[in-house]
Amino acid sequence: MLLNISSAKDGLENWGQVSSYIEPFIESLRILNYHRNALRDKRRVLKLFIQWMQDKNFAMNDLNFSSVASFTQRPPLKSKYTTDFEARTIHIFWDFLFRKECTMWTCHEHDLSPDYKYLDDYIDYLQNQCGLANNSIKVYSFHVRNFLNWAERNQNNTPEFLNAEMIHLYFTQKAPNQSKESTRLSSVSLRSFFRYFFLKENTSIDFSKSVPAVKVWRQAQIPKYLSPEVVDTLISSIDLSTSKGRRDHAIFLLLARLGLRAGEIVSLELKDLCWRTGKIIVRGKGNIEEHLPLLSDIGEALACYIQTDRGKGSSQHVFLRHFAPRVALSGPAAIGHIVRTVMNQAGLNIVGRGAAHSLRHSLATKMIRTGASMAEISQILRHKSLSSTAIYAKVDIEELRGVAQEWPSMRGSDENS
Repeated sequence: MLLNISSAKDGLENWGQVSSYIEPFIESLRILNYHRNALRDKRRVLKLFIQWMQDKNFAMNDLNFSSVASFTQRPPLKSKYTTDFEARTIHIFWDFLFRKECTMWTCHEHDLSPDYKYLDDYIDYLQNQCGLANNSIKVYSFHVRNFLNWAERNQNNTPEFLNAEMIHLYFTQKAPNQSKESTRLSSVSLRSFFRYFFLKENTSIDFSKSVPAVKVWRQAQIPKYLSPEVVDTLISSIDLSTSKGRRDHAIFLLLARLGLRAGEIVSLELKDLCWRTGKIIVRGKGNIEEHLPLLSDIGEALACYIQTDRGKGSSQHVFLRHFAPRVALSGPAAIGHIVRTVMNQAGLNIVGRGAAHSLRHSLATKMIRTGASMAEISQILRHKSLSSTAIYAKVDIEELRGVAQEWPSMRGSDENS
């Protein structure tokens, strides 16, 4: 896919005008707390790039991904880190000009390979017609993109080539190298995509029925959890003398004390902290707003981070990146990374995937072992159905012993014989 850049109606006409925006761009990064060395290097890259484009006699509308790649690969050869840094700098500079309405990123339909066009339309359908949460859209689009990339490599990226045999071949090749849950999500995502494909009359056959079903038994496993002692050890191991540590401490308390999901922490905004009423507004699954108590230790940790370490960026999200640009965390995976880092530093390498969610499980496990009812746990965790909470009945092993029937012994069998 090729993106061409052209000047806006009253915007840029030559490279000299482009150069005049370098310093305002650098200043916008300084506000986001970029280090002065990074600002110096970005300024140097942009000046070199504009000079290089002029030396090559490139016009404004000649700028595209190919010309940027040619610049980053110019002799002498540089490290991948340097080439990536140069490319990122140019791209965010042009994003800055776009926001200033100095340029327009124009995407010509004939430059689009069919797979990307289908994917963009499908994402728009999920957002505006299905009302899916952003995290669900990311999951669906990830698996659909994987399929479209695979189809393109096999020269089957148009509706005319789509058939049941091709779909089964994809799952036959991919499933052995994926977890069962990943295969299930792939199945769900592609079934949704092909149903949309059929409704839009891109195909005359509904190929969603050709996607193999992947059965994953609900509540088949005991949820991963940590003992209260381990959770307290993790929280106390966080270094509160650093700004990053104070941020991570507040995040850990939200996970461990209130059982928030990673995505809910990422989307938390300053207006959601009701200091006077002592409540937190949480936007859970389905964008449903729910009110939770702002516990004293959580409130103190949040107040300390916001007043001392968060800074005054334009983002309204509570938690920002520690390093520039000081913007909101990228997504739930960022919370998982924070939790795994703290665990590794504490020498507790016991949780792989779902590290952040294990703290939510730990809260539920602690509650059930201290006598809380399923209804109370369901209310705290904000489950829509008690069936979602029922899995925690498995973690109370001692109570289960009282209702479990004795397993027939070999000795009893011998006596009966």
